[in-house]
Amino acid sequence: MKFGSKRCVVLVMKRGEVISLDGITLLNGEMMKSLEKDFGYKYLEILDEIKHTDMKKNLNAEYLRQLRKFLRSKVRVAKIILAINSHAVSVIRYGAGIVDRTREELDVLDRKTRKLMTMHGAHHPRGRYR
Repeated sequence: MKFGSKRCVVLVMKRGEVISLDGITLLNGEMMKSLEKDFGYKYLEILDEIKHTDMKKNLNAEYLRQLRKFLRSKVRVAKIILAINSHAVSVIRYGAGIVDRTREELDVLDRKTRKLMTMHGAHHPRGRYR
């Protein structure tokens, strides 16, 4: 296995402030350059200069698309719930620590989920809420 040091950069922070370096010399003699201010970095394919509204919109759309796909399937409700929990919810969890969400936004998404589940017969309209 090879380590792709040409694609890696160094970012050093001290007490929340970025400390500029020329880079770090690795043991094999290669130089790992420092992160440039305007460049930005990727974490889980999400840029640090996140457009939170766009990212939330994309993640919500993908979550609801997968939710509808599972609810349209002709399998038992227990299997649908397992599929939703393991696949669709993971889309929301993917950006959970990165994308800023408020409690109200999550409540709206929860209401949409319950509405879709009720429409497809996977949740009773008078079912327990929490």
